[in-house]
Amino acid sequence: MPIPPNPSRHRPARPVPARSEPRLIAFYGSLRKDQAAFRRLRLAGALRHIGPCRIEGRLMDLGRYPGLVPGGGETAGDLFDIRDASALKRLDAYEGFDPDNRRGSLFVRNAVKLIEPDTDAWIYVYNRPVRGAVEIPGGDWVAYRRAKSGGR
Repeated sequence: MPIPPNPSRHRPARPVPARSEPRLIAFYGSLRKDQAAFRRLRLAGALRHIGPCRIEGRLMDLGRYPGLVPGGGETAGDLFDIRDASALKRLDAYEGFDPDNRRGSLFVRNAVKLIEPDTDAWIYVYNRPVRGAVEIPGGDWVAYRRAKSGGR
């Protein structure tokens, strides 16, 4: 009798089939709920906050912002329902993503399967080398920044 697979919370991020573009987007850094960039880009009307999420990957401290890179680990984020798809253009510009020049983009927008909740969502993945960058312990940018600033 075959041994059943061992279920795991960690699934490698897998691309979502092109025919099913996600209606959700997950943020892990400066665009998370209650962060200044979310307000500055006026995303409240275009996106509806669903709740927290977990994204597969390592979160790196790049200075003024974090970058998610593939690999083991979990990253904390906030999941949003996309109410107005035109917001993706503003988000792409903010993240330095050019769909026509993925190789030259600072971040790339990928559709992946989240760890939690079990759903597909867009995420922005850092598209440069991270040599010398520090991995953020616990994968939570907001908690990390709060701890670095002495709780403020």
